[in-house]
Amino acid sequence: MKELMAITIHQPWALAIATGLKRYESRSRPTSYRGPLAICASKRLDDEQIDFYGHAINYVARAATLDVEIARCQKAFEAGLWMGAVVAVADLVDCLPSTAVRYTLPAEGALESVDIAGSVERFFGDFSWGRFVWQFANVVPIDPPIEMRGFQGLWVPDTKLYEAIKSRMKGAHDLHHKNK
Repeated sequence: MKELMAITIHQPWALAIATGLKRYESRSRPTSYRGPLAICASKRLDDEQIDFYGHAINYVARAATLDVEIARCQKAFEAGLWMGAVVAVADLVDCLPSTAVRYTLPAEGALESVDIAGSVERFFGDFSWGRFVWQFANVVPIDPPIEMRGFQGLWVPDTKLYEAIKSRMKGAHDLHHKNK
């Protein structure tokens, strides 16, 4: 069994992970942790994030005309943003320097590219020099999301939140609470 950790991510990036649009989360620091990670949407939403969300809705709508998997995610993305809630659980499978990923993605805004998913990834990520890319797999959305209070950095959910997450997972991940 793997220990469940959590991370709080601003919207709309948390939603992009929960819907499967975003497989990489770019961070300023690396992590050695590998295993299940609760993706928590922060409670705060500033004007810059609201503006980006508007652009993201338009971008996802354009990309959805080119890729059936993105089209599947579009409704969830347009439905709105959950704030202060666990929105998904994903396996954190790797942490790489941003340069290891940056050059494999299409040019920014290149929706004509064969790699539509990669174009969307670049739209949602910051792959600039000196950053680190956390790679996710096996993303399971939590529906409905679970209200919670988040923290900065990686953190361990308390027992009550852990049990709520586990009950919504329906066996999709083999979770273990650090305090048990």
